Amino acid sequence: MPSVYLNHLLIFVDRATYRAIAESDFLMGELAPAEERTTIDEENNASWTGCYYYGVRTYFEFMDPDATTWKPVDGIAFGVDEPEAAGVIRNSLVRTLQTDVRRYPRTRRYEGRDISWFDMIEHDRPDNAQIISWLMAYDPEFLKRWEPHLPPAFGGVRREDVLQRYRSRVEKGDSRKRYFKDITDVSVVLPEDDGARLRKELAAFGYIVSGDGNTYTAVGPDISITVNPGDPPHTGIRTFTVSLNYEKTGRREYSFGPGCSLTFGDDLTATWTLQ
Repeated sequence: MPSVYLNHLLIFVDRATYRAIAESDFLMGELAPAEERTTIDEENNASWTGCYYYGVRTYFEFMDPDATTWKPVDGIAFGVDEPEAAGVIRNSLVRTLQTDVRRYPRTRRYEGRDISWFDMIEHDRPDNAQIISWLMAYDPEFLKRWEPHLPPAFGGVRREDVLQRYRSRVEKGDSRKRYFKDITDVSVVLPEDDGARLRKELAAFGYIVSGDGNTYTAVGPDISITVNPGDPPHTGIRTFTVSLNYEKTGRREYSFGPGCSLTFGDDLTATWTLQ
């Protein structure tokens, strides 16, 4: 089984919290190479706006609830570092989930044209699902055609190759080291059916799953995902922990509204808490 990694987290917050996040000088200037941007995928009739925070191999994005063309539900995106692995993973999902698993290309608008971005693999889920998840495999032509003047010069399809390009684009020559390195742990609250579905998906990826019933932890390459039972409206991604490039001194806690905060620890980690 090819390795399946975490690619990024997609998190919806309310309008006031989103604006507080988007307007934070600390998040945009010190936490990570970051940007607020709108992405257009005309081929799939989709667009979305969010604040993006780029690490070494993983990233996270807070979504603008008023500027997204799909239902505001948190998401976990997985990825492979070898495009040919996508077909193997799709077949594993079909066998495990016993449902339709689609594979289709996503495009991204660049200089007035749509270019190949990544292949997306996703399975059917109910309309009331409290989390979405998918697998992505970057197109070998993407970095050759999107901002090709930026590093890495050789292009590539690995998560770290793509994120180096993303970071270079927003840093604009500013090489200051930021705190955020990578996402290491995610905690999710889900109803029984959603939790059972995600458990099967993670097992199909080859993750080691432990725990009974609706409470379990799945461990994969460089990531641990814990699922606890719960019902709306308190479902979705509730906390996630990131590793840091260097220790945070001074202020340790940042609040972006009553239900969203970032707390720095003493062990080169920081934790986002969402309520």
